[in-house]
Amino acid sequence: MPPHNRKPNAKGAVEFIINEVMANPGEIGLFGIGPLTNIALALRMEPRLADAVAEIVIMGGAIGEGNTTPAAEFNLYADPHAARIVFESGRLTTMFGLDVTHKALATAERLAPLKHMGNKVADLVLRFLESYRGFYADVYGWESPAIHDMCTIAWAIDPLSSKRGKCGWK
Repeated sequence: MPPHNRKPNAKGAVEFIINEVMANPGEIGLFGIGPLTNIALALRMEPRLADAVAEIVIMGGAIGEGNTTPAAEFNLYADPHAARIVFESGRLTTMFGLDVTHKALATAERLAPLKHMGNKVADLVLRFLESYRGFYADVYGWESPAIHDMCTIAWAIDPLSSKRGKCGWK
């Protein structure tokens, strides 16, 4: 990846979430692609956050299959208390569980455009997905890996999400 000049946020993730959302009510969505600990802590520390955040979208959970236990997906299994706080926050939360994300596969056809881009980021993504492919071949017997976390971002930028407005919110 190209070098950057940003410094780490000295206040930490939870305070950053609270400050940014509260300074921009209705403008910022939270996208959880790992355990929901930071989002849950932010919701607990600032009770008005649930009303101020535009939306919460997560990659986590499972219906009918798990990847950590037969019934549990890692992101929610890692911090079930945080997941409960998020789901009970009062803010509508869109969940992309394994039953959905296992349908979003990085097939050769879908990756073909990246191969022709010829830039460092595309090459890096292709290398990551190639190593990920081996895991899916070994564990699931699939030719293509699932791209779980990208489902949350696709939700945000999908121009066909008619009632959601630009970037997922109005």
